[in-house]
Amino acid sequence: MKKILFTILAVLMISLSTVSTLAIGESLGGSDSDSDSSSDSGSSDSGISIGQIWDNLVNWLFPKEGETISTDLDPLDNLGNPGDSTNWDTDSDQAEDEIPDEKNDPIEEGTKDDPSTFEIDQTAPIIVLTISPNNPVLNQKIKIKAVASDESGISSLEIKVDNNKIVSSTSSVLETEFTVTEKKTYTVEAVAMDTKGNTGAQKLVFTAENTLPSLEVSDVTVYEGEEAVLKVRTFDAEDANDVIISFKPVANSKGKTANIDKQGRWRTHAGDAGEYAITVTAEDKAGGQTVTTANIRVVAKRPHYFVIDSVRIEDSAMVGEDLSVAVFVRNEFADEEEMEISVNIPELAVKAKAEISELKKGDSDIINLVISLPSDIQPGEYGVVASVTNSDYEGELYFTSLEVYS
Repeated sequence: MKKILFTILAVLMISLSTVSTLAIGESLGGSDSDSDSSSDSGSSDSGISIGQIWDNLVNWLFPKEGETISTDLDPLDNLGNPGDSTNWDTDSDQAEDEIPDEKNDPIEEGTKDDPSTFEIDQTAPIIVLTISPNNPVLNQKIKIKAVASDESGISSLEIKVDNNKIVSSTSSVLETEFTVTEKKTYTVEAVAMDTKGNTGAQKLVFTAENTLPSLEVSDVTVYEGEEAVLKVRTFDAEDANDVIISFKPVANSKGKTANIDKQGRWRTHAGDAGEYAITVTAEDKAGGQTVTTANIRVVAKRPHYFVIDSVRIEDSAMVGEDLSVAVFVRNEFADEEEMEISVNIPELAVKAKAEISELKKGDSDIINLVISLPSDIQPGEYGVVASVTNSDYEGELYFTSLEVYS
């Protein structure tokens, strides 16, 4: 503001100097004509003195509150007529250092209304990046989550692993999954851009060195009063067979749980008929865990209701082959609905099952099932259990064996 005032002052001083020079020139070179003009008009008010111009300048630059000021320092033009000027009152809302805007309101310097003031948004978005679990291991699936925030809003957000884009979105929250497939150091990065074009990034680095233990658990079917034993197969590449196995029973639809011990054994009793889920966990020394679920089916025997006449199965099979099993079921007592037929090889943790929607009294049926033998099993003899049960877990079991060759 001071620079503007000094500039105006300089221009006006030059104007004053010019006016003074012209006035002196006219006085020296045109006295006769002036005298004639004066005598004709009878007045000498056609000009303005330097003192009047100076007074107007001071009043314009430093007005007093309540006075009326003019934008024209010389209220008379060259012909002595009133000049074009703009007047306004210097009331309280037009005080020193303030210029009225179009609405007659003062514009304060440095505010958003000042045309010389503007803001540039150079603030990058803020990103919160997380992975779960915190220390992933080989062959483990991890969850990646990125949350971006910015006052202007988020226009794009993407997640990258080792500089390869996994997923992107225009949302401020992004989640995805990634499977660790190599033993190496991984870099997870989230990149966000706001609506002003500013970008921000956040990185997480982890090293996958451990391998999760393998875990296989077979389902078990027993009669009430028999012992149910969960057979577990596990292996860990780093810790050999040094793996801790734990069992945790899960309540079934009736709120009952299996009373299983630390060795995976449960002695059943009368009234335990039903199906029970057991959460089995294998944990190695590095803390890597593999979790699976095994089922224990307890059957209440019903003599002379329905029986398995026979189970036709091949005497031998090859490792990795499909095994065909035929189960012959006969109903001797009353009409039955929703019957389940299953064949299980407990030691191999393989199972096949089918359902019979209805089997009337005196009827029989043949159920054909196929079991796929694992390709990594050892040759030998394995027990086979066939079962037929109704919705109340009442039924019949049939035991046989199978020889597996490599």
